[in-house]
Amino acid sequence: MMRGTGIWAAVLAAYVLADTLLAMVLLRGVPSPPGAMPAALLANAILVAAAVVIAPRLTGRGPRRALVLFGLLFVPRVNNFVEPLIFPLDLQERLIPTLLLKVALLSAVVAAALDAWVSPGPAARSCWPAQRGIAGWLARALSCDLAYVAVYVTAGMIVWPYVRPFYAHRVMPAMGAILSMQVLRGFVFVALLAWLAHELRGARRVTILLGGLALAVFAASDLIVPNSFMPDFARWAHLCEVGTSNFLFGAFVTWMLTAQARPAASGALAEQASEA
Repeated sequence: MMRGTGIWAAVLAAYVLADTLLAMVLLRGVPSPPGAMPAALLANAILVAAAVVIAPRLTGRGPRRALVLFGLLFVPRVNNFVEPLIFPLDLQERLIPTLLLKVALLSAVVAAALDAWVSPGPAARSCWPAQRGIAGWLARALSCDLAYVAVYVTAGMIVWPYVRPFYAHRVMPAMGAILSMQVLRGFVFVALLAWLAHELRGARRVTILLGGLALAVFAASDLIVPNSFMPDFARWAHLCEVGTSNFLFGAFVTWMLTAQARPAASGALAEQASEA
């Protein structure tokens, strides 16, 4: 069984090969900005590295773990594609379905490769609460969603002076539309992080850090790559904004949804533990 850097290199090679083939088939005739290829390799290397760190800490092996990995790789990027629907970017809307298909197929390749090549870690401790009422879950979910809106607005205000020249001549959406969209996006991220926290095994502090890492890398790594709809100065500013704010938000949500680690149980053992 491969270990460490060997797994990372093998998964990265599979990712790059699949990315190249899919770009040739799905994005034929779509030009790439200068410097996109080396930047894409760096972004893919970081994305795969984060997935390699998370995979052995997920419970079990097989379709369940592969589905979690697919969700982590796919959902944040889909959630990001919602923003061009309201913000005045130069992304051609006709390309969005094609790009989403490409991301879905790449995510499936990475998830399948990781599940096949990464051995599951020991069934250690779970930080998912054994008991918590519906009211407690709803309160935490709503608090996390409001926290996302607050973090989004605060990060946007901090980065605004650096991106103002890009947006100055564009018609911006109403603040109500922006906030409504972020409420929906926040719930998507909270649900994804709850799923991750439920499946992770290990100390609570590790689970919290992995929640922040997952959201920061999987939602922001695409901004490393030059694109045709955003100048470099705005892209780098948004990369710092999204990467930092998503890490803080992901760590906060994972902290809110978890409890002190307890021995993990599965199947019949879980049922016996709940009845005891």
